[in-house]
Amino acid sequence: MKPLGINLTRVFVVLITFVISSTLVASNWFYYASLTPFLLFIQGISLLILFSGSVFFFRKDIALSINITHVLVIAFGAYILINGLSFNSDYNSYHTYLLYCCGLLLCTSLLVKAFPGKLYVILSIVLALAMLESVICIGQWLGMLNSQNHFFRVTGTWSNPNVTAMFIVMAAPALFAIKNAPNKFGLNVAITCFLTICLSLILLNCRTAWVALAIILVIYINRHYHLLSLFKYLKRSYQVVTCMAAIGLVLLAGVQLYNHKKSSADGRLLIWKISAQMVQEKPLTGFGYGMFEREYNLHQANYFKLHKGTAREKANAGFVHMGYNEFLQNTVEGGAIGLMLLCGLFYALLRLPVFKQKETKDKNVDAYIAAYCGVLVFALMSLINFTIQAIPAMCVFVIYGAILTSAPYQRQLLVVRHANNSRANAGVFNKMQLIGSLLVAGGLWLSYSAFQTIIASYINKQATSQANAMQLLQPLANGLYHYESYWTNYGNILLNNRDYKRALVKYDHAKLLTSNPDLYFKSGICYERLDDKENAVKNYQQSAWLDPNRIQPHFALMRLYWRSRDTASAINAANEIITMPVKVATKRAYYYQHQALQLLKQASTNVSPVISDVSINQPSTINY
Repeated sequence: MKPLGINLTRVFVVLITFVISSTLVASNWFYYASLTPFLLFIQGISLLILFSGSVFFFRKDIALSINITHVLVIAFGAYILINGLSFNSDYNSYHTYLLYCCGLLLCTSLLVKAFPGKLYVILSIVLALAMLESVICIGQWLGMLNSQNHFFRVTGTWSNPNVTAMFIVMAAPALFAIKNAPNKFGLNVAITCFLTICLSLILLNCRTAWVALAIILVIYINRHYHLLSLFKYLKRSYQVVTCMAAIGLVLLAGVQLYNHKKSSADGRLLIWKISAQMVQEKPLTGFGYGMFEREYNLHQANYFKLHKGTAREKANAGFVHMGYNEFLQNTVEGGAIGLMLLCGLFYALLRLPVFKQKETKDKNVDAYIAAYCGVLVFALMSLINFTIQAIPAMCVFVIYGAILTSAPYQRQLLVVRHANNSRANAGVFNKMQLIGSLLVAGGLWLSYSAFQTIIASYINKQATSQANAMQLLQPLANGLYHYESYWTNYGNILLNNRDYKRALVKYDHAKLLTSNPDLYFKSGICYERLDDKENAVKNYQQSAWLDPNRIQPHFALMRLYWRSRDTASAINAANEIITMPVKVATKRAYYYQHQALQLLKQASTNVSPVISDVSINQPSTINY
């Protein structure tokens, strides 16, 4: 249908392509590189919501069907909004992200119903983008393209290779579905795509993605060769031997994966341990969505401050951004209520009998099975890694969830249709018009709001290199009030301009949203410049506890103690610096240890060693 001369089907395909591809864009347009996919993602969803309203308003041949999954998504979104506006924390950008994801699932599921012939087109888009990412990974490995992170040779378009790997593996079910689709996807092309995906996952070195790919292969091999059916016909003794062999292979693979990155695995065990303790503090409603990073690191700092941690735990600890278990992190942020809603959503999607529809004449059955596999591996990956925060993987999960929500196997709770010209149906017609109008109005407002946020975030980044930075930043307070990047950037600029009192105000505001050790370190610099030794020491110490293996705050403490003639404390700080392991070899880290040695050598002679000032421009991304 072409209302106003516009082909709605093509617009739908273009918008879906934009939404998915926007999550893979890497740039330095904003203060953090991860803001680019986030802001483009919410802008794309806003346009999709606007488009869905237009479809419901103009197309008379479609119905608006509501099922239990829609109800759960709406309930989850409502709880997230209430959680942020009332009992836990202020509304922040993470609430925005989760709410937009709920909106994407709702609108896409309804649009897929309106355009049922485009399921395999959507899966083809996912696969094509995954192949592009795979080619980029191979290009980085060959040295033809630059990595997004100097610590890793292969990362894809994101700086974190795990994000790219989880996105690529989420596309694997789409490949198998397209291979069996009516469009006769070539076998040689399918094999090439699969091998390319496997190679990129090996290069990205993500254990979670390897496990997910293995699960996908088992599902599709079983579907093709009916392994479970064959297992049922085996003798009992053979069944026992087969089960023991399977369990042995799983345990062996688990041990190998654990030893492959042992320190990383041990670090996650510590995260889960402290997170479980946090759940006991606020079991019902949690600490608030988007507050895991802040609250967890404060708890971890207190854990080491009270000398509860072992030497091994301290060696593997660092500043943590996510919980590496979405169910546990969701419980920390949203409490038992949030956990029940999340589990309920997964259950509603995975309870569908899609594998029992093999013999039906539904041409979309392979698309539904692909979506089912994608949701399943996403849920399993959520047990051992961050998935919701990985925007590309989360986007594909939402798309898969929307496809399952639109499946004919879902029981409909409410169906609203366009009415005919009879008076009896006039009220129903008005309801459809009202829903379409509300979605159009909401989409317009959300799109304008997202565009304003994009402009404000761009100006925030540009202000870092402008002489009139203050004039540029002041008007952005309302639009970027919930963005830590704004307050951190504002504080850094004030610090560079030696306006220490105002910088502390901005840093204190940023600390409400994050507990980044760099904020405490720079707050310590401000207090030191203001001759407030007590608060300077507190902030330097807190920075050290937040990231136990970071040398920089220990060096700042050593220098401050020495200059204030607290020789005993300076010597203790110097000894800590010397004995600290250097995880990442940098000239600055070895310089700090050299200065500590010089202090210890000259402390007994009362000769003051030359110790340079701590750099106030030290990037927060460098680890020591």
